Amino acid sequence: GAGYTYRGPVKLSLSYAFQEVSSNSFGETALRHRLTGSAGVLLPWRVTLLAQGSLGLSRYPDGIFLSPEIILVEEDEGQNSVSLKLARPVSARVDLELSWGVWSTRLPRNNLSYTRQVFGVGFTWRDAE
Repeated sequence: GAGYTYRGPVKLSLSYAFQEVSSNSFGETALRHRLTGSAGVLLPWRVTLLAQGSLGLSRYPDGIFLSPEIILVEEDEGQNSVSLKLARPVSARVDLELSWGVWSTRLPRNNLSYTRQVFGVGFTWRDAE
């Protein structure tokens, strides 16, 4: 893989990775290309905007072997995603955060796909330095 990061008024990061998972079991070999980008910027009123996106292209040379005994788990490497977070300090140690994200994936041989969105509101705690 390779990556580049720019640190200026806006922090930008872009990375590319290739992963090969080889197996002698039928349907368990995967080739993956993954492009990930992120950005962070300080907005007015001490609000920080963080954005991240990932695009993955997976290929399964033998196809995908599915059986009732195999549980398909969520894996970040097989998903495309976009997420945004707004954070603002409400005290010296506590930030209020609003977040949104969407994740999707598709199995290439049978066109099964899913998409999910997540919204969040939360607080984060910082230790004093």
